[in-house]
Amino acid sequence: MNYLILKNIIETTIQNFRCQNCGGTIHAKDINLLGTSQGAVNMEVTCPSCKTVGVIKAEVNIVGSPQNAIPSDIVGQIRTLMQSSEPSGGIRDADIISLRKSLQSGKSVEEIFGQE
Repeated sequence: MNYLILKNIIETTIQNFRCQNCGGTIHAKDINLLGTSQGAVNMEVTCPSCKTVGVIKAEVNIVGSPQNAIPSDIVGQIRTLMQSSEPSGGIRDADIISLRKSLQSGKSVEEIFGQE
């Protein structure tokens, strides 16, 4: 990932992040990079006020690029999961952490979403 893009993502995160637990704000020292790739960054954020830990994933995609296309059946499953998981339709930190652990264990996206 390009340094200027990464820097912009981190600065934007610092400016806009509000802890879901206490509403606190963060500083650069509260962000740990979990990993980066060509077009994505995963960050672990720790609220300095209440010590709640969350995971943020930011992606940079070029609209219409075939290499960034996700199969429509997987997109449909993700939408269904989001609509049924919480009344607010949101994705919880625990969902992201669970997905991260599944991916680290070597499972494919198809295995995680039941398309073996």
